[in-house]
Amino acid sequence: MRQVRELIKSKIIRLSVSDKGEEFVVIPRQLDVDITEKHLEDASLHRASTEKEFRSQNRKLNSEWVKTASAAGLKPADISHLKIEVPTCPVLYLLIKTHKLIRADDLTSTDHSTFKVRPIISCVDGPTDRIAWFINLILNQLLRHIPAHLTSTQMFLDRLRNARPKIAYVIESFDVTALYTNVSNDSAMQTIRELHEQHEGAINMYGFSIQQLMVLLKVCLNCSIFRWSGKYYAQIRGLAMGQRLAPTLAVAFMSKVEAPVIDLTPLLYCRYIDDCIVFLFSNREVFKQHTFTSIKTQYNTTLADVSAVSPSSEPLFRDFQ
Repeated sequence: MRQVRELIKSKIIRLSVSDKGEEFVVIPRQLDVDITEKHLEDASLHRASTEKEFRSQNRKLNSEWVKTASAAGLKPADISHLKIEVPTCPVLYLLIKTHKLIRADDLTSTDHSTFKVRPIISCVDGPTDRIAWFINLILNQLLRHIPAHLTSTQMFLDRLRNARPKIAYVIESFDVTALYTNVSNDSAMQTIRELHEQHEGAINMYGFSIQQLMVLLKVCLNCSIFRWSGKYYAQIRGLAMGQRLAPTLAVAFMSKVEAPVIDLTPLLYCRYIDDCIVFLFSNREVFKQHTFTSIKTQYNTTLADVSAVSPSSEPLFRDFQ
């Protein structure tokens, strides 16, 4: 272990967990740099930024927070506590998707294109960290009003037990391709607004109006600057995994995207963020035509078909068998 620590300290290797968290990944530092640089070349997702822009975004966020929270009646001490005057710039790191390495020689490859990754932007002590935590106190209350949303394996097992699927049903499982970066922020915010309007009386708003909440949500999402290897970048599309608001907004966005599935009135439809399973009468071609095509057309969001199996087989859903 001492030798490993020395190699990490001298920046010869990088040690991390895998995307699924089931293995350790030891990778040459230069290969890690090559993979990250390739990821950052996607001009549809990132652009170059500066420390000056980062500081400017933070000042704008804090100004809007103080103004809006004061108008909502929050105590000055709470307003001050949730505002970070000197934030840490969020940092990008990548997790290797080891389950995507198919061939035996993939493990020893030095070609950066071999590796699929999950980008994480660590926002701990970042500009939005505390304010986003507070906003989530409100937004998380909405999730219980999304019927398909799962919060645990036990919830899925309970729903499966209550549904009592029969042999005649077709089981489909699928996920959403790159959900976080494909979420339209405007669509996610619109979904949040609609959910609030539908369940206004059941949500503790902590003194905020829906409009005030939307203002804060927007300014938080606009704080999208991060750093890697001493350089500043801005994410210009989708949600940043690692930002506190991202999972809640992704779940809310999916509640709108999955409407074509609900239209088929399945026996059971459940989803954990972007992993979905459905029991229905329709054959898979009817299902794919009605849902996959409709969702791609309306939301520019792609569903990846994970499995199409008979009830006697084992669908892949959150590694559940």
